[in-house]
Amino acid sequence: MATTEKKQTAVLLNQLMAFATVSNIVSSGLFQTSSYQSLQSDARMFLASASGVADFAQGSAGGAMSKDCLLSQLGLSGSLWATHLASTIIPVLLMMGLALTRNPGLSLVVGTNVFLPGFTAAFGKYLIAFRLKPEEQNGQVLMPFRLGIGLDSDLVIVPVIISLCFVVGVLGWLQAAHVKADSNGKVPNYVLYLTQSYKPECSVWEIERLVRKMLLSLTTQVLPVTYSPASQMQLVSVILLAALLLHFRYKPYKNESWNTIEVALLATGLLLSGVTTTLIANDLHWARTARTGIVLMMFVFLLVTVICGTMIVLVMLNMYWERQAARSVDSGDAERQGGKELPHDEVRAEAAEMEQ
Repeated sequence: MATTEKKQTAVLLNQLMAFATVSNIVSSGLFQTSSYQSLQSDARMFLASASGVADFAQGSAGGAMSKDCLLSQLGLSGSLWATHLASTIIPVLLMMGLALTRNPGLSLVVGTNVFLPGFTAAFGKYLIAFRLKPEEQNGQVLMPFRLGIGLDSDLVIVPVIISLCFVVGVLGWLQAAHVKADSNGKVPNYVLYLTQSYKPECSVWEIERLVRKMLLSLTTQVLPVTYSPASQMQLVSVILLAALLLHFRYKPYKNESWNTIEVALLATGLLLSGVTTTLIANDLHWARTARTGIVLMMFVFLLVTVICGTMIVLVMLNMYWERQAARSVDSGDAERQGGKELPHDEVRAEAAEMEQ
């Protein structure tokens, strides 16, 4: 639906999905704390349902079938490499189909936006390392999900592949964003999607969102929340802080209110990750207070639910208002064609009023 006009809905939806990604990471960290486990089952179910608002905003299914189990049922290898390869078949087929039926550039933008973060993050699983015993008790670092080529080779090959994924994604979107208009002066919709909301000097800013999404997805795989929640939260905070500083410095959106919302959401994400880190530290402290943990956890879930829910409502309202504005313009065109021409400025003013 990308057009040359700036649409509030597209920007809000993009911001909502980005915030929901952080919210899901924070929620998964809270689910690992003893404060959450100490709650009664009804309370845990309620909080899990509340976090479903972020799942809905992100477009998450809330769970998926284990691919290694599926491959085992088919009599195939259930290794990590096999499941990783199997998970790319459908995305590749979808991208090829879109490229053949519509446009290669459109296939690149859609496929990169939807599938590349997960594909890249899957390589992070090969780098998972942990100890079964403390280091002072001669606990060795284990990496059970390696490629199997050799420890030194794995530690070189996997980071190189991950780096190549980032390079391909960034260069692909950079090239797509600079596609010129055709002989009729029409710019492809996927170019408008990448550039329409940003200032001319920040026309490729959508790359920042892609890189941020890829880094967050990679973080959750390299540092699983089940055994390294504090490290994961810290790295998430670093990524969000870098994004916040960039947005505060350049203010890439054409509309100043969009810049304000983006900065506010990034700052809120930093607050959520900081509170979650505090809750994890409180769980590990010898003088922990159960009430403190419950208060912090309730605060995070309330903030996530209220913000995601409010933005979902705003997206729906803006979709309705934009549709009404478009109908108003269409009705004005119809009246002019029927001999009842209205002043163009009046139609434009009415459409602007509806959009406002």
